Amino acid sequence: MAGKLTQRFIEQMSLEGFIAAVQANQPGRAEPTDSAWSITPAGRLAVLTPAQRIALTEKVAEGGRFDSKVPWATLRSLVDDWLAEYRDEHGVAQPSDGDDGVRGPQFAAFRTQLGRELADYALADTTAT
Repeated sequence: MAGKLTQRFIEQMSLEGFIAAVQANQPGRAEPTDSAWSITPAGRLAVLTPAQRIALTEKVAEGGRFDSKVPWATLRSLVDDWLAEYRDEHGVAQPSDGDDGVRGPQFAAFRTQLGRELADYALADTTAT
């Protein structure tokens, strides 16, 4: 996580399980220290909107392709968070859906590896409760 974080913020987010310390060895120190924080799957899940969570967990076909009924704004937000990507017919990732305003979207949206891992975490979390 980048930026300046208050101790109170760190403690609360850590207590909630939304962030975890990243252990790093510093030169001249034998013991690793908590020098950085990383967002956990629970933290990533907590910031998803209900529409994003449903799309990521329920609106995906076997091969990872999103259902055509998922709104473009939801897909775009998942792409921005690296949970989805657009791919061409050869499976090559594209920077956008290829919509030029005339022909409509040219590329399909698929879950990324991170998106699949987060969806699996979300589904496992719901079955555990």
